[in-house]
Amino acid sequence: MSGSGFAWSDAGGTYAILPHLAVMVLWGAAAAVLAVRFFRWEPRPDVTR
Repeated sequence: MSGSGFAWSDAGGTYAILPHLAVMVLWGAAAAVLAVRFFRWEPRPDVTR
């Protein structure tokens, strides 16, 4: 795909996009962990001190 904006491979023949995809996977995994940890369907009870 000429001119698509993505460099699928660099001059050495290795995939140049893999490090970027790895960063996206790490961000997605971190977001999933936080969502599972903190998201609740029901509101938490009001806690007064």
